[in-house]
Amino acid sequence: MLATIFDDLQQRPQSFVDALASFIGIPRFKVSKSQIARVHASDTMTRPRNYFRTHSAVMCADWLKARRLNAIVTAFKSSPFVKFFLGGGRSFEEPSREVWLQLYELFRPEVEALEIVLGRDLSAWKYFNEDQIAAAQSSESAHAGSDYIFNARDVSRSAY
Repeated sequence: MLATIFDDLQQRPQSFVDALASFIGIPRFKVSKSQIARVHASDTMTRPRNYFRTHSAVMCADWLKARRLNAIVTAFKSSPFVKFFLGGGRSFEEPSREVWLQLYELFRPEVEALEIVLGRDLSAWKYFNEDQIAAAQSSESAHAGSDYIFNARDVSRSAY
């Protein structure tokens, strides 16, 4: 089993792919700049306009996939209707400074255990740096009193 870290893929994609190719025993290949792009980035995601409509669309997609009608689901995903069902609402807010600190504290024991298993320093995952605190504070004052829903980027950034 090869344990990899997403941060390595982001920071050094060619080294990441080389290590993966060596591990599975295939020839190494060059990763072009056009192949290095963010896929499924959550930066542009928004909350659904209507949760019932989103839930119904997900249930319908699951039903179609169970009947091996994936082509219909794929066609829908590339249509303009996807935003009508799955997004188009308000943007996700950044969590407050206190939420960030709680998340780092909550996941620190798991990160420390992972450091031991991998034999790597993962200090960046254990402590909330001052730049993040300043960004969270300015965001916090702009969104005072709003509820926070974590998107994939937020959780991955703090949990793993």
